[in-house]
Order: sequence, then structure tokens, then C-alpha cells
Amino acid sequence: MPDDPFQCRCVLCHDYGDRDEADRMDLTIIEHVQQHGWHVVMVPEDEIGPGFAYTIGLAHTHGGPELAMFGLDVHTMHRDPKKTTEQPTPG
Repeated sequence: MPDDPFQCRCVLCHDYGDRDEADRMDLTIIEHVQQHGWHVVMVPEDEIGPGFAYTIGLAHTHGGPELAMFGLDVHTMHRDPKKTTEQPTPG
């Protein structure tokens, strides 16, 4: 087991050589992570499958796992990660 269990490999911490290729959505996500510590991507339900939502940036900001939610209304899933990330962390 490594001495440091988490080393952030996100685009904020590591230059993968493609930063000049970032589009508007990439830049929005980066801005949200820098300002708020995380971003929620919402994928609405369609004819192929149910909607889902997932976070980007929790690992970068808190060193913990990202969250994924399935089977609820996308607006509910957008609010629930906010509640989780606003909870004080123990320690």
C-alpha cells in the first residue's frame, strides 16, 4: 500500500498537454471546481435509460471519492450531492 493513498491526477493538478483543447464545457467544469470545490454533471432520462448524475472535483478538493446517483429526478440528484458536500467532515 502506498504511503500516500491519494494523489490527485485531475487537470488542475497535472498538465496532460491538452489544456489548449479545452472547450466551453471543460472550462465551466474547471471554473466550478476552482470556485466551489466540485461540479455536478446531470444526464437526463431518455429512451435508452434512466437519468443519472455524478460529481467532478470531490477527489481534488477533499481527497475522497466522487459520487454517482441513479434512478431519481435529475434535479433531486443535483441537490443531494450539494447536501452531502456541505456536511462537515469529521476530524
